Amino acid sequence: MEKHAFALILFLAMGLVTRSTAQITNLSIIPVNLLFPETLGVTQIDCYIQNTTYEIAYSSITNQSLSRFGYLAMIDDVVTEGPDPTSNVIGRAQGLFGSADLNTPGFFLDFNMYFTSGTYNGSTLHISGRDSPSMRNRELTVTGGTQEFRLAMGFVTVSTISGNSSSATDTFQFNITVFQPILS
Repeated sequence: MEKHAFALILFLAMGLVTRSTAQITNLSIIPVNLLFPETLGVTQIDCYIQNTTYEIAYSSITNQSLSRFGYLAMIDDVVTEGPDPTSNVIGRAQGLFGSADLNTPGFFLDFNMYFTSGTYNGSTLHISGRDSPSMRNRELTVTGGTQEFRLAMGFVTVSTISGNSSSATDTFQFNITVFQPILS
């Protein structure tokens, strides 16, 4: 019963926060961990994605577009503890990304980070959002997860560490903050 009450209260609280500010004139945001300190866990994960691009589709205007609009690729990238590609492997980033902006480079990302070793072995985090490579630091959303990250929500700050356009490989630093209910 306690778990269901937490989920209902969180659902209702999220509904209030997402309403238009035109309807709510005096809204102060209270951190979720202050409302539910004994039932909400916070996890910080710092890791690196060693990205290699595998093109799967493009539009009729991709090659004429400065933003490569319509380009679509799959990823199955190595996730490491450090920026060096030979660092200890902790998982895989598996999913899609594509160029979704007609005017400037802007990509949508939608993938699962699948942990293959360590404390979170077998768990996943679902990450999605807009990535603007021209920005030094970007932010994505954690929209869910499995096993250790069941009912997860959170955010990811992303920065580019290195890129190699001739081999289509890049290294990205991911600083992940995950909030999830403590399910005992």
